[in-house]
Amino acid sequence: MTVQKSKWIHMLIICWYFVPVTGQPQIEVKASVDTTSYVFGDQIRLYLEVSPVGPNTQLADAIGLLDSLDDGTNPNRLGNIELIERMDWSKNQQIGSTEIILGAFDTGYQFFVCPILYTDNGITDTLLSNEAFFYIAPVITDSTGIAPIKDILTEPLTIQDFLPYLIGIGGLAILGVLIWLWLRKRRRVKQDQPPPLIFIPPHEIAINKLKELKEASLWQQGEIKLYQSRLTYIIREYIEKAMLVPALEMTSGEIIHQLRNKSIGENQLTDLSKMLNIADLVKFAKGEPNVNIHVELMEKAEQFIYDTYRIHKAEEE
Repeated sequence: MTVQKSKWIHMLIICWYFVPVTGQPQIEVKASVDTTSYVFGDQIRLYLEVSPVGPNTQLADAIGLLDSLDDGTNPNRLGNIELIERMDWSKNQQIGSTEIILGAFDTGYQFFVCPILYTDNGITDTLLSNEAFFYIAPVITDSTGIAPIKDILTEPLTIQDFLPYLIGIGGLAILGVLIWLWLRKRRRVKQDQPPPLIFIPPHEIAINKLKELKEASLWQQGEIKLYQSRLTYIIREYIEKAMLVPALEMTSGEIIHQLRNKSIGENQLTDLSKMLNIADLVKFAKGEPNVNIHVELMEKAEQFIYDTYRIHKAEEE
């Protein structure tokens, strides 16, 4: 969809405001539906559970973040999904739960990710639930009547009926010839020694991949989600190989928490957190950031790799 310039500014404010809070327990947001199959027009009941929560914890869904990226025609419209009703949050021991009623306006497989505002001890964080998948079946209309039973029609055999068998026989014959040629060549030619493996440092691999991503001009062609996904994947892969942190299997908050145990400066962690959070919002909220953001994040990604490489090299010396 086309989003006005003012709404991109709104999205950037949201990205900077909701930087993940580190140093707190692992918080899980679980989203589920009462069934995975609906008929067009049915109401979808989405159940949310947040754990752990304390006595002073305040919870609220942040569906308004997704609303702010809409075209403005309907403040409760989230793509093909509409917010119908919110229920109050309840707490049971260390679990906070609520129920949201949605309506889907398109058939096929759908999914919904709900952002949650988590406030504890005056600190607010934005959490994303897992993807709640469900299927919307179209309404089947009744036919005008039952057609009379007709006799089974038979067709005469043609060359097309035997074509699959002929293709199979021909394929086996070609495969046999290729195997014979390969065996014959193997007997005549000595096996060459495989080339030695060349070790390429992780930072060089990451810089080369960023260069290829830049030359692909994905966001200039409208592939913003693909661009952000590849950019953050390159950074996560570099962290996993260079710092031995399983970043490809972690959430953005978990990565920042693990890297605080490494010799990485606060500026590098801040830039990394911004990159990961903007990519998450683009992926789940289907938004389009300002053009300058793409260039800025590419530069920050390159600078992050160079800075952390120099720190690691200095420690080895």
